[in-house]
Amino acid sequence: CYSENLEVVGADTVIGSLEGLILLLTVDDERYCSQLKLALKCAVRLCDSKRQYCEKFVDLLGSRLGSIDSNSSIIICEALGAIGSLQPDTLLPLIDDTLKFLTDLSQLNQPTQQQIITKIMLCTLIFQSLCGHQWNPRVLNVIYKSSESNNLWANYRIARAAVRYGHHEIALNIFSGLTEEVSSEHLHFWLLCLKEMCAAEAKLLENGDGVSVIDKLDFAVIHYNRAIAALKAASTPTHNLQFQAEYMRIRAEFLQCLIQLVHTCNTLCIVPPPAIAASIVQSSRDEFQRLGYITNQMRKCVKDFKACGDTYWKLYQTAFDADPATLENIQILQQMCVLLEQCVENVCSASNHGKDDLIQFISKNAKLECRQLILACENAAKIAQTISQDQQTITHVHVETLRSIAEVLSAVLLPIPRFFFQVLQSTSVKLSISPQPRVMGEFISVQSGSQLAVKVEGVIQHGHKPGLFRKVEGVIVTVTSQLQANSKNKDIDLKVNKYLC
Repeated sequence: CYSENLEVVGADTVIGSLEGLILLLTVDDERYCSQLKLALKCAVRLCDSKRQYCEKFVDLLGSRLGSIDSNSSIIICEALGAIGSLQPDTLLPLIDDTLKFLTDLSQLNQPTQQQIITKIMLCTLIFQSLCGHQWNPRVLNVIYKSSESNNLWANYRIARAAVRYGHHEIALNIFSGLTEEVSSEHLHFWLLCLKEMCAAEAKLLENGDGVSVIDKLDFAVIHYNRAIAALKAASTPTHNLQFQAEYMRIRAEFLQCLIQLVHTCNTLCIVPPPAIAASIVQSSRDEFQRLGYITNQMRKCVKDFKACGDTYWKLYQTAFDADPATLENIQILQQMCVLLEQCVENVCSASNHGKDDLIQFISKNAKLECRQLILACENAAKIAQTISQDQQTITHVHVETLRSIAEVLSAVLLPIPRFFFQVLQSTSVKLSISPQPRVMGEFISVQSGSQLAVKVEGVIQHGHKPGLFRKVEGVIVTVTSQLQANSKNKDIDLKVNKYLC
């Protein structure tokens, strides 16, 4: 009823009954495990429809995280994680209890498999709670202490959860200890790729005063290129890792565009306008050409950000099996490129003044891991509002504004989407098209005036959960034709005419 915006009579009574049912089921969790899962699913769906109930159910479930050997601990942690992803800062009141429970589990010399999974879930809850907040040494020590008694797979899952919520420094420390602990060469390069990617993002988030933005961006681009090289070595014919490679390649390209923008801003005081700037302005009727080099470089930056945004959009279209949070992540990154494109164009082009409003970002219904991206874009958009659009010149105020926007968007907390690690929906299309050319990649020759019959046969294969996010409605086959001139006949005619002469 809540999801359909219908009025509910006696809602408080029903919610109170649901809370009582959950309390009773957690008392004897061995007998009523399936019933507890069903009740918690109802609670999560209720919180999804009415966010004001999130705090109430978080307090209820947090009070049941007291027993180390409880079978319901994993189920309760999963429910808390689902509720915590709906509303920011919902899990913060439980941070002390979560740390205490995780500390007790870390002190066990030989934890069971259930206790190891519970530790992974508790670490994930901490990552959710501190998403967008500063870490203190006490929490970091608890996280690192919990990974000492884990197996390698459990540590990988903890690092993967940290990356998904943007805690790249923690993931970097864990991945650094895993790269040499695998027997497969492909897994080694996969972990090396994740390590280099986390090193790049962790450097961008540093708050040191002695490091400039250019140095951070250069460091990040270098490590992203290393990550891409390692990813190529980790690819196999069955796992080509195409999405991962494209996602990192576009990220590195975006960071390179930011470097170019900052360098361009620095040239205002370094590169003077040419001596013929006045004549260029008269011939082109472009007042911005009076500044010369910086105008052309900024317009090049506009094209680069537009190309980067288009590449993100192509990645969005090809990620058919991606989950909604992954698609939201890609869409926000694409809109970030559009925002920068608009900001730079407002500074260096008179034709765009007063035409397009800056893109708006709304974080109300965004996923928890994407909220920091949206907040950074909102801050950048507020800074961009100060750009004066009634001047036909580039001033130091404009340059400082663009540099501030670049600093804000370079230091954004980037969550790596779930589709980077896990595929919840798998769809593959196998097509057989006849006739086939003799050599792959060549055209099929058809005589003029004849007809070509193309036969298309195919099978759409699904994974374990077909149609989880979206279904295949149709397959588009594009056929292109090109008229070729008969060059052989022309050569013969030329020879005959020459002979006759």
